[in-house]
Amino acid sequence: MPGITPIKDLKGYLEPEQVERLIVVATNPRDALLVRIPWRTGIRVSELIGINVSGVSHHWTSPGGHTMAR
Repeated sequence: MPGITPIKDLKGYLEPEQVERLIVVATNPRDALLVRIPWRTGIRVSELIGINVSGVSHHWTSPGGHTMAR
């Protein structure tokens, strides 16, 4: 994925290509997000399982400072 800089010292963990394969073969969007969110953000599993739909913002700010809605 362009623009992602994974943590460099992950010896013994998954390579970016392996993570992308897990996301691609996920059987539903929830499972894909359970892989993608911690990989992209670095959050802990305890934080991940605490996420619910009402806590998700559908607006984001681009690196250039532009606010966008999805």
